[in-house]
Amino acid sequence: MTKKGNETVWAKVLEIVGPKLGWYKEWMNVTLTHAANDPALRRKTLQRLDVMRREAEHAIRAIDVMRHELSKEKPFPSTPLTFALKQSRDWVLSLVISQAYVNTMIGSDFVLVAPPYFAILFSRAVEAGIRQATSDPDRRTWIHNTSP
Repeated sequence: MTKKGNETVWAKVLEIVGPKLGWYKEWMNVTLTHAANDPALRRKTLQRLDVMRREAEHAIRAIDVMRHELSKEKPFPSTPLTFALKQSRDWVLSLVISQAYVNTMIGSDFVLVAPPYFAILFSRAVEAGIRQATSDPDRRTWIHNTSP
């Protein structure tokens, strides 16, 4: 896919997901500062991007384990599933930390202090995921059928 094609896909994703999380256009704008031209800041940001790639790979491995375990007829109880669930959460949180680092190092929005909306976006993303799961009819049926 071309760069233009990727931009179109991401624009569509943001169009769909953004309103659900309460993202506003000004929150989505990220512009670079001259900090991106500073050799030391650029080097450190590139190093952190390497870390982010490793974090993403770890998260993907944990997701693969969860998929494997959940493909079994009876995945509960499962120590590998429990461990993978924790690992995926921890690696995604680590990615969030790295994303905040990169944005703060080279983004114009974060000169001295990261604005609170960065945390708000991630908080809203978590809330949206919880809301999706708790409103799922199959999950509600399971809770109803297993309640004493």
